[in-house]
Amino acid sequence: MNRIFAVFMVGAFCIAACGCLQESGARDRMLDEKEGRIPGYSQALLAVKTFMNNASYQPPALAATKEGEYLRLRSENRSFLVDLSSNSVIEAEFEGEDAMREIRGTLAYARAREGIRKFLQDQGFDYPFTRFISSGGYYELGAPGLLFRVNATTGNVATAEFLGPEAMEVVGQMTTYHQITSETAQITMQDSS
Repeated sequence: MNRIFAVFMVGAFCIAACGCLQESGARDRMLDEKEGRIPGYSQALLAVKTFMNNASYQPPALAATKEGEYLRLRSENRSFLVDLSSNSVIEAEFEGEDAMREIRGTLAYARAREGIRKFLQDQGFDYPFTRFISSGGYYELGAPGLLFRVNATTGNVATAEFLGPEAMEVVGQMTTYHQITSETAQITMQDSS
């Protein structure tokens, strides 16, 4: 009985080990297959990993399409436009909670957030943004009623939009807003005296 149990356990271990190795091999075969159909796929994936500041970054399955001299890698809520001649991501879009969780750890996101904090004069400002776009030398962080466009080189906010009640809630929580409104109220009171 012990012998049958031991043989069964060894067999189960071998099947599990082969399955794990096969899955890893299958991933490599899929990558080779995509590279064969779409030249530059591996190169583009490496550029995406560089953009994400994470050499082990494994995005969900990405569909690849050729757009002129560029290659677009896209999933449901992520998109990367890669310039194969410079090996760089020239445009990236993230939308939704899962995708935003990935971009929050990057230098691009940190730079955009720091620019927004500087613009708002509120170092504690941390809003749960739902969309990030990197394009044309700018980073955009957005959420319902909010949009900040930050210059990627200087870190300065180029555009800030506050629309609707969600945005006004955010503005109402900012210390700078309270300072400005109290100063404005004091000026108004002095003028009316």
